[in-house]
Amino acid sequence: IFPSIEKALGWFARHIGPHGVVADLPHWHFHDWAALGRHGEATTLNAQLAGSYRAAARLARALEAQRSAREYEGRADRIVAALIERAWDDARAVYVDGVDPGTGVRDRRVSQHANAAMMLWGGAPPARWPSMIAAITDPRRLVFTAAPPIVPTGGDFDPERHVVLANTF
Repeated sequence: IFPSIEKALGWFARHIGPHGVVADLPHWHFHDWAALGRHGEATTLNAQLAGSYRAAARLARALEAQRSAREYEGRADRIVAALIERAWDDARAVYVDGVDPGTGVRDRRVSQHANAAMMLWGGAPPARWPSMIAAITDPRRLVFTAAPPIVPTGGDFDPERHVVLANTF
């Protein structure tokens, strides 16, 4: 199945923008039935893609395809390097859901998804984890959001105060 994996990852590589991450993906991307950020340089998507590149690199090494392994590790490293600071909101000590690729303006929306993805795959420095975990597990901040058509309604969401709660996925 490795050729199919390479084909899928190649599709994403064609959508990497000038800042080293996928920007303005032309299709809706699914992570959960929740209103997490899916525009611009989407943090959850890019962190997951970095994790996918690392998994592909491990597979390539197992198949003795060293050149492919190096390429996938390099792609993952470039995504992580871009995400670590571009999506970090220092004032709130969390990762935001996305960044406008043209202006560099960070989205105000914060989700459990983006912050968990940054810890799992996006290279968030461990020193940042306590503030991230505190923010995304604070029950006063968590809001169940609408994600039509499956989840047609949700709570009132203030992107300055609230965090998108993970839903069924």
